Parts: sequence; structure tokens; C-alpha cells
Amino acid sequence: MKNRLQWLMRALMLTMVALLLAAFETSTLAQIFGTLSPPSLWINVLLYTALTRSRNTAMAVAYMISLFLTPITVLPLGVFASSSVLTVLVAQYFKSRIYWPTLTYTMLIGGLGCLAYNILSATVYWVFVRQPMGVPSFSDWAMQSMLTPLVAPIIFTGLRIIDAWMKVEPAEMGDSEL
Repeated sequence: MKNRLQWLMRALMLTMVALLLAAFETSTLAQIFGTLSPPSLWINVLLYTALTRSRNTAMAVAYMISLFLTPITVLPLGVFASSSVLTVLVAQYFKSRIYWPTLTYTMLIGGLGCLAYNILSATVYWVFVRQPMGVPSFSDWAMQSMLTPLVAPIIFTGLRIIDAWMKVEPAEMGDSEL
């Protein structure tokens, strides 16, 4: 029972960090960037979880993040959750093929993960939702994919500090050395 409660608290902490980053992104960064697309800060939490947790834990956290972030998006919950889980799976597959424990890897996975999320959400929306989707803004996708890696090392370092504070065991984090 204690282990499940600890797992739930750690998952909720990651979800709350993602929610706070999304709130900062949609309020403050929207004022700074104006009509330009700001970096996707919350997706770095999703990618950190994908890289440092087991597949089941990462998928559960992706669902929790989707549940809490859906009210601040225009995507339906199913599309948002499916895209988040698929992004986790893509990040874990990429990690199983190419991985090195440095900050440059966090930047690479941040940019590729942001681009993968945008492509996956557009694809899931196009396949499963009957309402027509507007024309995807490829320039916004490119801008987000270039800006998100710039903040990824900061967010990953902050999440590592939170993991150390919450005493996440290395076995719980999987085989990564992030």
C-alpha cells in the first residue's frame, strides 16, 4: 500500500509540474511571444517521464497529464491522450535505439518529441475525429520544435532535482542515467 501511495504521489508531482509549466506557457510566454508559437514546456515533462520511468509508469503519467491539461487545449481528450501516449512510446523506442546521458540528448529528444507530438496529434485527429481540422501550421510546429530544446535541459535538471527530493530509486527510474 505504501509503495502504491508513493508511486501515485510521484506521478501526481510530475503531473502538477506539467500543469504549472503549461499554465506558464499559455499565460506568460503567450504575452512574450505574441503571435509566434512559444516552446512546449509541458512536453518536456512527458519526455522526461518517458526516458526515466518504465513503460507502464510513463503511459500512466501521460494519461494523467492529458486529463489535467485537456481543459486548456482545443483537442478532445481522446486525441490528446492518444497523442501523449504515442509520443511516450516513440521517445522510449528512440531511447532504445539511440541514447547518451548528456544534456545534448535532452535537447535532441525535446525537439524531436515536440515535432512527433504535433505530427501524431494531427494524424490521430485526422483519423478519428469526424469534424474537419484546420490547416496545420507547419511554421508553428517548426518554431516549437526549435524553441523547446532550448528549455529542455533546464526542465530536465529541475525534474532530476524533484526526483532526488522525492527519493526516486534508480530501479524505479529504469536503466537510464539521466
